[in-house]
Amino acid sequence: MKKIFLVEDDRFLVRLYKTNLEREGFSVAFIEGGENALEEIKKISPDSILLDSVMPNVDGFDVLKQLRNDPVTKKLNVFVLSGLEGKNDVDKIYEIGAENYLFKSQHSFKQIIEKITKYLS
Repeated sequence: MKKIFLVEDDRFLVRLYKTNLEREGFSVAFIEGGENALEEIKKISPDSILLDSVMPNVDGFDVLKQLRNDPVTKKLNVFVLSGLEGKNDVDKIYEIGAENYLFKSQHSFKQIIEKITKYLS
């Protein structure tokens, strides 16, 4: 069973993503916000990470930088989920090293799951 770690500050979205991913056979762990994400990710060793880009205190950009700068997590698959659709934001996320940038407003849960599944196969 593939493990997904979700970093998202919106509890409603956490429940939706978790429910839909588990329904598709994924094991899902999550943290609400980026403050302790790196520590928790290292404990769980997920196959992929779904990372919100906009969160209070420590945002997804900073979490992704931490992941890429840590030898234990630098090669993990990271899919950034975001409401930010500006070219600069997208470019910055890819520059830091995300595998994919998924717009929350343009991708259904089904599409997100399909992208993760395709990448992990």
